[in-house]
Amino acid sequence: AADEQAMWREGIEGAGGEVRPDQREAFLLKYVEELGYDEMSEITGVGVSALKMRVMRACDRLRILLKEVHSA
Repeated sequence: AADEQAMWREGIEGAGGEVRPDQREAFLLKYVEELGYDEMSEITGVGVSALKMRVMRACDRLRILLKEVHSA
C-alpha cells in the first residue's frame, strides 16, 4: 500500500500544472492520505459534494495524462 501511495503521489505531483491545485489537494487527501470525505471537509472547509467533484475531475485528468504518457 505504501508503494501504491508513493506511485499516486508521484503521478499527481508529476502532473503538476496539469491538474488544478484544488483538485490535486482533494486527490491527495483521498487516495494518499486515505481520508474520508467528511474528514477532508473538516480539513479543507470545503463541502463534501465539491470535494467529490474535485477528486473525480483530478482522476479524469490523470487518466488522460497517463494515456498520453503511455502512448508517447
